[in-house]
Amino acid sequence: MQENKLKRKLSAKERLLTMRQYSDQDDVKDSFDMCVAIASYIPVEEDVDHIPLVEGQYVEILDSDGAIEWLVQTKPTKVNPPRRGWVPASHLLKDRATMVPGQTESLNRMISRVILDESDSDLAGTKKQEALIKRRYVLEELLQTERAFVKNMMFCLETYLPLVEDQNAPPAVKGKKDVLFLNFEKICDFHKNTFVKELEECGNDAYSVGRAFIKWQCNFEYHVQYCKNKPRSENCLTPTVKACFDEYLRSKGIVDKFSLSDYLIKPVQRLTKYQLLLKEVVKYTSRAKEDCIELEMALNVMMQVPKRANDLMHISLIEGFQGNINDLGKLYRQEDYTVWTGKQKGRGKERHVFLFKDLIMLTKIKKDPRSEGFTYAYKNHMTIPGIGMTEESRDERCFELWYGKASSSLSMTLQAKTKYVKEAWVKEIRSLLEQKQMEMLEAKASVERIYGALHQTRSSIRSASSISSLNSEPGTLSNSSLLSKSSESLTFNETSTSSLGATSSLSVPARLHGDSFTSLDSDSPPRDNCEDLEIGGLYEISDDFIAGGMCGLELSKGELVKLVEAENNNVCIVQSMPSPECCTGEEGSVPPYLLRRRKSLEGNMLNILLS
Repeated sequence: MQENKLKRKLSAKERLLTMRQYSDQDDVKDSFDMCVAIASYIPVEEDVDHIPLVEGQYVEILDSDGAIEWLVQTKPTKVNPPRRGWVPASHLLKDRATMVPGQTESLNRMISRVILDESDSDLAGTKKQEALIKRRYVLEELLQTERAFVKNMMFCLETYLPLVEDQNAPPAVKGKKDVLFLNFEKICDFHKNTFVKELEECGNDAYSVGRAFIKWQCNFEYHVQYCKNKPRSENCLTPTVKACFDEYLRSKGIVDKFSLSDYLIKPVQRLTKYQLLLKEVVKYTSRAKEDCIELEMALNVMMQVPKRANDLMHISLIEGFQGNINDLGKLYRQEDYTVWTGKQKGRGKERHVFLFKDLIMLTKIKKDPRSEGFTYAYKNHMTIPGIGMTEESRDERCFELWYGKASSSLSMTLQAKTKYVKEAWVKEIRSLLEQKQMEMLEAKASVERIYGALHQTRSSIRSASSISSLNSEPGTLSNSSLLSKSSESLTFNETSTSSLGATSSLSVPARLHGDSFTSLDSDSPPRDNCEDLEIGGLYEISDDFIAGGMCGLELSKGELVKLVEAENNNVCIVQSMPSPECCTGEEGSVPPYLLRRRKSLEGNMLNILLS
């Protein structure tokens, strides 16, 4: 009887494992696009999570959210099992079967006729010569399509813009110039007067072409703003508006095979064309065994433009965030997650998560029932400098973020759609945390240099102050007196720094930078006293603060502290949040200007909840 039950349990477990294996296989087989390597790639020793590629090799794209690197998996062979790792996105091209029909037809026609050109037939003796010839034709295609692009842009402006600017324009189109065209004129002006001329000067020099894209990358910000506005432009182009433009063209006797919609999408399509052509240039340059670094940099520039436009569009949809979103730094990733706060119990909440440079923001998607649009309702966030991360979990799609310690109530578990998305996010967050740590170490080294300079001048300043005070008349204050008062506001605690974990004990106002000492007026900082601060209140540190010893702390920007006491009205005694090293938190002194209070901070601090 018991043996039969055991057999049933084992068979059920085996069936479950089998189902999971089939599910994983189906997930990999059906859900991911295929790409082909356009050039061979050998990672450097430092990139341990990267894998090599061979030109022509097919890979599955597991994560392509980043513009620079993609997570891929190679196809297994009889000799080698599949390998998973990161590769440069510039080395990959989507499989022709998954591309939009006609997307590269002109390019394919151009490449197919390359070796058929009689003037080149005598040069096609080696693979390198053949690759250089094909690269030359790609560069010619780049210049020809750039001229055609400028011509189409100018035709659109000369044909359609007068109607929008006409004072007697129909009500349906009157005043719609900024919504429909935005900076269309600026894009046309840049390409007509600058970029096409730059490409003409480059000729068939591939490296000059690459440097041209790098040189003018700031001007492609016009494309970023235009792409961001494209959804508004499309919504504005209603059937009534289209009918007004069609009637206007008929009245002018203009016959054109393209519509206004076709012209308005050309700045977006041009970015895709740049990517395709530059990938071909990289491919043939690599095939010719020549250096591709500058060309890959140019390609990376063009791959980041549409991603940045897409990111800005999504950021603009965030509602309810109290701070300035523009101060959050670069947006690295965004993804839908299932999130739990505290212990992973019950059903998690669906959240759209943004990974910025300085914080991780959780939002809820709000769909507009009256239209197909949506917005992101802000729910909560965690600051990057103050968090810890647990990468491994029972569920391979999950990872955990926490304040203080992993088992604290101030934690959340995030479950990605796939284990590969989780892997990409963990890699990015780990990189940001390491970057923040390096910035702290660099700041510590800078403070130590300032400390050395100030320590040497402190005695001379005091001597000058005492001599000046003897010579000064009553009721007057000399410059040396000001220097003395300023120097006394700095806190010195001499401790040795024998390891990276040790800290230098110097609290220097954020206004002191570099290696020079500058005299400061005590009235210049935004807050030089504790009069408007509340004892027992919770405050946020506004900037990284390096200190140590018995009366200092090492605090990060965005970290929360409790105000315990105010000494002499210009030094604040604060208590940090509990940590594994100190269950009650550590106390130390900070300048008052570092403390920033926010609305409902106490409630948000004690419970990081998803409402």
